[in-house]
Amino acid sequence: MTTLVIAEKNSVAADIAKALGGFNRRGSVFERPDVLITGAVGHLVELHVPAASEAPRGFAGLPLLPERFDLRVIEKTQAQFDVIASLMRRSDVTTVVNACDAGREGELIFRLILEKANCRKPVKRMWCQSMTQDALRSAFHAARPGATLDNLAAAARSRSEADWLIGINASRAVMSTRELQSGIRESASAGRVQTPTLALVVDREREISQFKARDFWELVGTFGARTDSYKGKWRAAAAENTPEETSSDKASGESNGSRLFDKRAAEAMLAQCAGRPVEKVDEVVKPATQHPPRLFDLTTLQREANKRFKFPVQKTLDIAQSLYERHKMTTYPRTDSSALPEDYLDTAKTTMEALRATPWGHLAEKALTGGMVRFNKRIFDNTKISDHFAIVPTGVISDQLSDDEKRIYELVARRFIAAFFPSAQFVNTVRTTLVAGQTFISKGRVLQSAGWLEVLDELGDDGKPVHAGETSLCALSDGEIPQVQDLQLVAGKTTPPLRYTEATLLGAMETAGKLVDDEEQRAAMKDKGLGTPATRAATIEGLLDDGKSYGRTKEPYLLRTKGYLAPTEKACSLIDLLRGCGAGFLASAQTTGEWEHRLALVEKGQLQREAFMGALRENASNLVDKLQGAAVAKPAKDAPSLAAPCPQCRANVLALPGVFRCASGCGYEQRREIATRRLSDEEMSRLLNGEALERLQGFYSPKKNANFIAGLKLDGQALTFVFDADSVGGTATCRCLKCGGTAYIKPALAQCPRCGLKVWREICGRTLTDNMLRQLLEKGSIAAVRGFVSPRTKNKFDAGLKLVAETGKLDFVWLDKSKG
Repeated sequence: MTTLVIAEKNSVAADIAKALGGFNRRGSVFERPDVLITGAVGHLVELHVPAASEAPRGFAGLPLLPERFDLRVIEKTQAQFDVIASLMRRSDVTTVVNACDAGREGELIFRLILEKANCRKPVKRMWCQSMTQDALRSAFHAARPGATLDNLAAAARSRSEADWLIGINASRAVMSTRELQSGIRESASAGRVQTPTLALVVDREREISQFKARDFWELVGTFGARTDSYKGKWRAAAAENTPEETSSDKASGESNGSRLFDKRAAEAMLAQCAGRPVEKVDEVVKPATQHPPRLFDLTTLQREANKRFKFPVQKTLDIAQSLYERHKMTTYPRTDSSALPEDYLDTAKTTMEALRATPWGHLAEKALTGGMVRFNKRIFDNTKISDHFAIVPTGVISDQLSDDEKRIYELVARRFIAAFFPSAQFVNTVRTTLVAGQTFISKGRVLQSAGWLEVLDELGDDGKPVHAGETSLCALSDGEIPQVQDLQLVAGKTTPPLRYTEATLLGAMETAGKLVDDEEQRAAMKDKGLGTPATRAATIEGLLDDGKSYGRTKEPYLLRTKGYLAPTEKACSLIDLLRGCGAGFLASAQTTGEWEHRLALVEKGQLQREAFMGALRENASNLVDKLQGAAVAKPAKDAPSLAAPCPQCRANVLALPGVFRCASGCGYEQRREIATRRLSDEEMSRLLNGEALERLQGFYSPKKNANFIAGLKLDGQALTFVFDADSVGGTATCRCLKCGGTAYIKPALAQCPRCGLKVWREICGRTLTDNMLRQLLEKGSIAAVRGFVSPRTKNKFDAGLKLVAETGKLDFVWLDKSKG
C-alpha cells in the first residue's frame, strides 16, 4: 500500500520529503516504497462554462447562470496534472493526502484536481501551519480524514463559482449598457473585489474635485524662558472644535481646534492676548514606548516598497516571488500573516546567524550577543497564522541579486532584525501656557533609547520619516513664568485629501471591513478586507491595464500620476452607472462583507452551499436586469440635455457618460475629462452659458508630472484654462502677442498659460527686466540689450531680441560692430 501526498508547490513537496526522509527524486516526484510526494504548482484546474463563449452578444446572452460548472486543466500546467492523475490511477496507491496550503484556497486547489482526475480513493488532510521539519512530520502522522474538511471545501468552491457568476455577468452587462448608452463598445470589467476598490478611488477623487479651500488663521506665541524660547499654538478650550469648523473640515483632516475661520475673530483673539503676561504654565511629561514593527506580510511589504522606492505593487510581488523561488533567500511571499510559528525560534536564531555575513551583520551580531533573539508572542504566535507565516529571510545569502532585488531583500532582512530589538523609548512633553485666559499648546518629544530605530527608520504614508523634526522643549525651572516675546497670526488654507497611492490603496483594501455597517459582516471581513494579499496587486494592475501589453488598446480605469492613482472618465462612469441603476451593491465593500459572512456559515456547516449559490444566482440575475433597465431607460438618444445651448448651432447638448454632444448632430462635442478631471453637468452648463469657472481642483499635467489648479472658460467652441496670479506664481501681467490672452511675469520666465508662449528671464548670462519681458510678449521685439555673454567664447556682446510668436523661438538681432 502506497500513500500519495500532493503539496501545493514543488518546493513544499521537497520540504515534506526531506522531513520524512528516505526519498529518491524522479522528475517532480519524490519516491520511497510506501509514500509518493509531488507538488501541484498552484492551480492546475479551473472552472469552465462552454456556454459562455457561445452566448449571443449583448443582453440577449445574459444572464449566464450555469446549473453546473465544468472543469478544465490549465493549459500551461497540463504536464504536471498528467503526472498527478497517473499517480492517482496507480493500483498500489490506496490513499491520497492533501498537503496543500492550510486554508480555503489550498482546499480548492486539491479538490479540483481530485474531481478532474476522477479519483475516488480515500483522502486524508495534512494541516501544515509551519514548514519546520518537526512540524511537517507531525502534520503527516496526524493527517485527518478529508471528509472533516468538506464544509471548508464547499465554501471554497462556492467562493470560486460566485466570483465567476458575478464577474462575467457584471462585466458583460456593463459593456452592453455602455454600448447602448454611448455607442461605444469597449472592454469593461467589473467584479466583487475590483469594483469596490475602484469606488474607493473614484469617491476620493470627487472629494478632491468638490473640495473648496477655506482661509484660516492660527495664533502662535513665542515665549522666552531663562534658557531659550519656545513656540506655542493657541488651542480652543478643552481642544474642542472652534465654532466655525465644519464636518467637511474634520473629514479632510483639518480639524485640530487651533484654527479660526473668521479673520475678525482671529484678530479679536490676538487683541485679547496682546500685551498680556503669561499667567500660568503647566507641563505634563510622560514616557512613551514604541514597539518594533511586526514582520512583513505581503501587503505591508508592498506598501513599504511603494513608500520608499515608488515600486508598483505588482513589481514588489514579482521581486518577492523571485527572492523566494529563484534565490531561496526569503520565505513564501503571498501571505497575510505577520507572525512566525511558535516552534520557529531555533530557525530564527540560525537565520540571524546567517545575517552576520550581510551589510547589516553588526546589527544581527548585536541581536545575538545581546540575547534579543528569544521567544516573544508578538513574533511567534500560531493564532496569527492562516495559510502561511510572515515573510522573513531564510538564511541563504547570495551576491547575484539585481539592485531592485537587493532593495526588497534589505527591507525584509532589516524588518526581521528589528523585530527582535527592544522597543524605542521616548519622553513626551506637553506644555500649556496660559495668556489672558487663553491656552497655548507646545509639544516636545525626545528619543531616550533608539531600540529598533537603530535598525530601520519609520516612514509615514507620505514617504517621509515619522520622527523627523521632533524636538525637545527648552527647560523651565521650578516656578519660572516665561515672558511673551511675540504673538502673531499665521494664515493658511485648508487642503483637500490626498489621492490614493498604491500603498494607501492597499491599506484601504486591507481595512475595507471597517466600512461595513453590519456587525456580523464586519467581523467576517476582519483580517480579510477586499481581496487577499496574493490578489490585491493583480486587482490594482487590472484597474491600470490599458491593453497595450496585448495589442488591444483600451481606456484604463486608473492612471498613475506622479506616484498617485487617478480615476479616468471610464471609472467614474462605471460607478455612476451602478449606483444610478440600483446596482450600487457591486461597488460596496458591504457586498464582500455579506459574502464572507455567508461563506463563514457554509464553512461551519450552518448554511448549505446550495442556498448560498442560489442567492448568488439571484444577485447576478438582478444585476443584469438593473443594468439592462438603465440601458433601456437612458439610451444615447434619450440622454439628458444640459441647461445650455450648443455653441455651434444653439441646439440642445446631450450629457453622455463620456462626452457632451450636440443633439442636432452638428458635430460639436466636448469630452468630460480634462487633464484627468471630470466635468459635471452643472459645470458644463455654466461654461456653455458663458460663465467662467474659477480655481478648480484636481487637474493633472502629465508633461510636468504635477497637479494644478486652474479656471476654465469657453473660448469660441473650445474650453481653455484660466490661470490666476496665484496659480502661476506671478503677479505682473501683459497681453500675449500670439493669442491675445493674459501672460504672467514670474521670477524665472514670462509665460502665457493659454497658448504656452514663453520667454525665459535669463538669456546668455543676461537677466531681463520685467519691462523687457513685457515688451517681448506684447510687441515681439526689444532694441539693444547690453551684457550678453557668449557660452562658446565667453565674450560679452550686445544685441536686440526678436520673438517669433508662431514657433516661440527667440532670435538675436545683431547690431553694427557688436556681433560676438
